Amino acid sequence: MKKILLLVLGLCLSMTVTAQNFSDVIADESVSNLPAITTQTEAIVVNQTGRMASTLITDRPTFQAACAVPPALMLEDFDGGPGAGIIQTCGNTLSAAGDSCFPAGEILPGVEITRSGGAGVVYVGVGWSGYPYPEPYVGSNTFTTYTIINLTQPTSQVGFDLISLRSGNPADGNNGGDIDVRVYGNSGLIDTYTITLTGSNPSFVGIVGDEAITRLELQDPTGQDVELVANLEFGDCGLPMIVCPSDVVVDSTPGACGAVVGFAPPLVSDDEDDPDPVPVQTAGLPSGSLFPVGINVVEFVVTDSDGLTATCSFTITVNDVEAPTLTCTDTITVGNDPGICGAVVTFDPPVVNDNCPEIMSADIPGFTTLGLFQGKTYYLSDNNFTGPGAFADAIANGGFVATVTSAEVDTFIFNAITNEGVNNSFIGFNDVAVEGTFVWQSGAPVTYTNWGGSEPNNSGGNEDYTHYRSDGAWNDINENNARTYVLEIAGGLEQTAGLPSGSEFPVGTSTIEWTYTDSGGNVATCTHEIIVEDTEAPVIVCEGDFQSQDIMLNGSFETGDLSDWTAVDNP
Repeated sequence: MKKILLLVLGLCLSMTVTAQNFSDVIADESVSNLPAITTQTEAIVVNQTGRMASTLITDRPTFQAACAVPPALMLEDFDGGPGAGIIQTCGNTLSAAGDSCFPAGEILPGVEITRSGGAGVVYVGVGWSGYPYPEPYVGSNTFTTYTIINLTQPTSQVGFDLISLRSGNPADGNNGGDIDVRVYGNSGLIDTYTITLTGSNPSFVGIVGDEAITRLELQDPTGQDVELVANLEFGDCGLPMIVCPSDVVVDSTPGACGAVVGFAPPLVSDDEDDPDPVPVQTAGLPSGSLFPVGINVVEFVVTDSDGLTATCSFTITVNDVEAPTLTCTDTITVGNDPGICGAVVTFDPPVVNDNCPEIMSADIPGFTTLGLFQGKTYYLSDNNFTGPGAFADAIANGGFVATVTSAEVDTFIFNAITNEGVNNSFIGFNDVAVEGTFVWQSGAPVTYTNWGGSEPNNSGGNEDYTHYRSDGAWNDINENNARTYVLEIAGGLEQTAGLPSGSEFPVGTSTIEWTYTDSGGNVATCTHEIIVEDTEAPVIVCEGDFQSQDIMLNGSFETGDLSDWTAVDNP
């Protein structure tokens, strides 16, 4: 079992607030002054879920003593902000980069304070009239969102003083005093603690992990509170050190859908162990393997004699640089259909050969083809799926739920599904891994969004997937709401010129062009011709009755005067 120590001391504040910005409430003086600090009492842990054991400790000195290398702990006290007696909305993230409240370099490197949404991070200075605490606090400025602490350097311990605006308010029926503390590491969510705060004092919360801690989320489950932190202490207290090789980018080997790549093992050191522990590869192919085209993640973990672990990872990206080949059918020559100045002709699509075989036709059972656009072929599922079901089905079909990288792609997809009578399909944007952080299932960078007004709002607390609204904007939705989804598959074959197979081709020569785009964006084209020959003899029909003397009298054939004749050919 993993071990984690959660240290909580003291409690928070009492008041009832509405779901709006904390700083706005203060500005319109709709909240009375907070109660004075009273004797500290212990918080109550009412729920604990996850995969790590935990122990409660009641004071910061014990938290500090848990650090095997005390100098490793750094204290961010949020001094150097706007100043005493001031409450101010800052930027969306407080970090060493600086913002409207703190100059660059004022916040320690290795930590960021941000929020899940809303109007930025709020700063509350020492001695503000309604806030009788001797240090500044920061956190989410919106009651319906929550505070996030990102640890961007190796961190095994993090502790802070916590203020919850509504704790201890009897009118909240204890709900106002509940705070969820979610702990994340390199492997994702480690543990979640629900703590009931019943007093009116700041609480110390300390976390000691046996693997690196990367992120904390502090949230009132009712969505009606503000969580603020002060005196943030963090550092790497005895974790073994592991450093992976740099990311690798290579081209595919000719004729192969990948490349053979070798890499050195990670560097490892530990202050207590001699010799240093040996790293173990936990993800990815071993060195010297044929790595497939795409992004391959290689991960290592090292465990010291105390059972403490550290992980690192790097990527091996193999680019497909080999163009496919496209072989069109031979020229087709036919005679015209009887009575028609043309002929109905069918033909086969070209044969595709590629080092990385992709889809070779535009049809997938269970889907309606929407078309090829900017190197991807899009499909609409015929059946409805839940969010997780759509994601799994897309992988099973060799693709992803659609990635929307630009307004042009967005317009193409929405118009295409609307033409099929659908306007609410899933796309691949989701925050399943980290609440409030939306990513594409494909792993593509987020370069474009089209959220509807007030979206995403995580209504009900579990809206982790994204779909189109009827107006074309995006909305977050829970995983159990079933609907169609848009599938994207890299590459595709498309006829880019000429009439489609089965059409009536006119007499003469028609050129058919095909284009194939593979997953690496490499393109091949080919053409073939449809020749329709006029093989039907014309028919001549005379006007009126024909008399032999007419020819003799008029001399029509001899003189070439055919004014009294009508010629008929196949139209």
